[in-house]
Amino acid sequence: MDSVLIVREVLEKFYTDNDYWVVPLAKAGTAFLAFFFINRDLQAEASFGSPFVLLGAAALCAFLPWSAITAFGAAFILGNLYELSIGLAAATTVIFIIAGLAQSAFHGGYSILICLVPVCFHLHIPYLVPIIAGLTLSLMSSIPVAIGVIIYRYLMYLSENLSIFSSGTTDDMTVLLSQYAGLFTGFFKNKAMLLEAIAFVIGLIVVYIIRTLDINFAGLIGTLAGFISMLIVLTAGAHRTGSDFTILSEIIPLLLSLLLSVIFAFLRYGADYQRTERVRFEDDDYFYFVKAVPKLRARKD
Repeated sequence: MDSVLIVREVLEKFYTDNDYWVVPLAKAGTAFLAFFFINRDLQAEASFGSPFVLLGAAALCAFLPWSAITAFGAAFILGNLYELSIGLAAATTVIFIIAGLAQSAFHGGYSILICLVPVCFHLHIPYLVPIIAGLTLSLMSSIPVAIGVIIYRYLMYLSENLSIFSSGTTDDMTVLLSQYAGLFTGFFKNKAMLLEAIAFVIGLIVVYIIRTLDINFAGLIGTLAGFISMLIVLTAGAHRTGSDFTILSEIIPLLLSLLLSVIFAFLRYGADYQRTERVRFEDDDYFYFVKAVPKLRARKD
């Protein structure tokens, strides 16, 4: 236990002393992964697939707000689709505008989650995002998490149907619109995608509610409860939506996400509940009841 706490304290001190370059590096790394996976999914051509473009955009994002990564990611998607089909790029622009309006209507500051969800799907730790968001952010973060799931599934849908989209070069606008309408109708009728988004939102809400309760080990309990709630929703809904989700098929992403979430919850909310103190005092207007729980610290010899 002490060794884990020592590592936490070392990391905290390291971050405090070096945040001026750690944060930009984290932004650049996140941006690079997001743009790389977008280009891979959409089979980017030379203009967007160049490593110099990826590195340049990631380096620029290092000095911009976190939300800029999401904006640049949208630009990469639209740029790749424009080279494939102008009509497809226009239709995707409409989808992005609707998603942006839904996001900004609640809390635009969490828009980085829209990018993090697809990145974590590619890294096989998708269930990590709703848990971390529930542990650290507000309930409004459920909106960008749900949008992130939809964007990821949209990219996968485009990737699977690139040959169909690229073959739609007819000059007959009616035929072209009919082709796109059929394809997009199939995407938005994807009940498995909606089930995933609902499961992530429910898991996030469960984590948030338990995390805010006045109970011991609220962070760890919330993490486990969030995972269980997501599993229940995904497993129960799989039979009705035709989803191919099974615990066995997702065992590695589940275990990796659970392990990382538990570690994060312990490092973020680890406290010595045996030394809890309750203090009562008052002034002219109020009575105050304070519960003080010391953070876990490594024992120093």
